[in-house]
Amino acid sequence: MRKVLAILTLFVLFSEVQAQTTLDQTPPTVNSINRQSPPGSTTNATSVTFKVTFSEKVSGVDATDFTATVVSGTLSATVASVTAVSSSIYSVTVNSISGDGVLRLDLNASGTGITDLAGNAISGGYTTGQTYTIYITPPTVKSINRQSPPGSTTNATSVTFKVTFSESVNGVDATDFTTTVVSGTLSATVASVTAVSSSIYSVTVNFISGDGVLRLDLNASGTGITDLAGNAISGGYTSGQTYTIDITLPTVKTSNRESMLLLLLLKSLSLNQ
Repeated sequence: MRKVLAILTLFVLFSEVQAQTTLDQTPPTVNSINRQSPPGSTTNATSVTFKVTFSEKVSGVDATDFTATVVSGTLSATVASVTAVSSSIYSVTVNSISGDGVLRLDLNASGTGITDLAGNAISGGYTTGQTYTIYITPPTVKSINRQSPPGSTTNATSVTFKVTFSESVNGVDATDFTTTVVSGTLSATVASVTAVSSSIYSVTVNFISGDGVLRLDLNASGTGITDLAGNAISGGYTSGQTYTIDITLPTVKTSNRESMLLLLLLKSLSLNQ
């Protein structure tokens, strides 16, 4: 009787194991690949981390299962490491990032070796995860041109320059610029800055006096100008267009001989009257 009960018990246990095994024939999939660190979509970081969530508990996950995909731009990056947060959630770090562009982490379509606990191999790859927009290259000034008046020579006591940056920037103000006297006896003050767009600014210079050639320069340091990713501007700018300022009124100059002739002529006219 005991032997019969033991055999029945083993049969029941075997049947349960077999039933559980046959019930799980669904392969695991990736539910999502989202940004983890930093959380924002735009960054100047050279290392980022993605959060990979599977549909169930899996094993066999490592760095070679993923590819750092450049969606656009001139990026290069390396999948560095994988850390298990749980048996279904993994943190994947991508580092050695250089260049600018849009970066995505993909699960390879084959050859990963990822399986669920029942041994089912993962079904396909995953290429629709969240992306990072990487901006590592610092902004620069592309040009500083005359805006108002448009001509190069003027007698105006106030002029406006158009400053164009290589990308969208913030932190631009009047203290970032210097009025440079290329030649002559000019004096002038940077008065105000007005944003035309996020990459184009109008800079007004007023209280101009004297004559000479005037240029507007971006200071080489201490400006506080950054792009949207936080990269500080690279250097200054000293090769913009110039204004030739001519404010001093003309005068009549005569020589001593001409002055004597003029006096004699006036005296002669008075005597004839």
